[in-house]
Amino acid sequence: MKPLYTTILTLFTGLSAYPQNYSNHRLLQSKNQSQLYYVDIENNEAKVYPTIRSIDVKKGVLMTTDTLQQQADGSFTGRRFRIMHENNELFLVNLLGKIQKHRLDSVTEPKVAYNKLNRAYYLNHYSAMSERLNNAFPLNHINFREAYYTWETIPTELKEMEYRQFRTFTDNRLKEIEDSSSTVHDKYTRVTNHIIENIRQLDYTALKDSIAQLPVVYPNESKYYGNVINALVVSQPEYFLRLAEDQPENQSLMFFYATDNKQARASIDSVTGHEKIRKAFIKEQRSKKLFPYTSVGIAALGAGLLVYVILIL
Repeated sequence: MKPLYTTILTLFTGLSAYPQNYSNHRLLQSKNQSQLYYVDIENNEAKVYPTIRSIDVKKGVLMTTDTLQQQADGSFTGRRFRIMHENNELFLVNLLGKIQKHRLDSVTEPKVAYNKLNRAYYLNHYSAMSERLNNAFPLNHINFREAYYTWETIPTELKEMEYRQFRTFTDNRLKEIEDSSSTVHDKYTRVTNHIIENIRQLDYTALKDSIAQLPVVYPNESKYYGNVINALVVSQPEYFLRLAEDQPENQSLMFFYATDNKQARASIDSVTGHEKIRKAFIKEQRSKKLFPYTSVGIAALGAGLLVYVILIL
């Protein structure tokens, strides 16, 4: 499957089909020392978009939206905020916690504002999509930080498009990505389950062909392949060795998964033949078991040398 950031770049095209007809609204902003607010007023309704700083990147990320309705006195009131007139100026009042009032000014650089609003919307909704996919397919993992990486792949003209148009466009595109990803991972799940459930009945060719349908990656990306390899080394150790011989390009990854399996050594020892690949596996398993002790020894030696150097200086 293509990485999601590649899919994002491919799908974010064809903007000419989306009309821009948002002339009947006023976009305002207010900024205090810690937070930036954007306010969009249209007819009898206003929307407040507070942004806060992200933990991962020091740029604004939209967190909530408050919808305000116009009152008889001309002000706008919502759950968290109120917009009021005072001395021919507009002010945004935070109604939760300590009452705070901020003057609202017209947005003089709409493209800058759209970029911030669009980025915040995109990051939140991409991360939410990632979480849904991870929950639906626990053997796969999409890092939420991909939201930041994929945002950088989007062309500037898209990042700076009118924010409501961008939201409609983004919702459609992310749905396409989520639907296509679900289809792919449904298949991976079915194949994985089929192999593990029938691993003792499948012949080598059928097994090899089925495994070829899975992504050959490390567990930080997905565990379909790893789960199958772990089942294979225990239930069909000869097939495991044959596969490692037939696919030397995947051998190190197969060993990576199987050497952590406590039952693997006994299963491998029960196989006759395949001496070269069997010895390579056992050597790798021993090296992996010794690695923690070797690391501690090197660290201790380094510390001892440092003390010695300090003492002789």
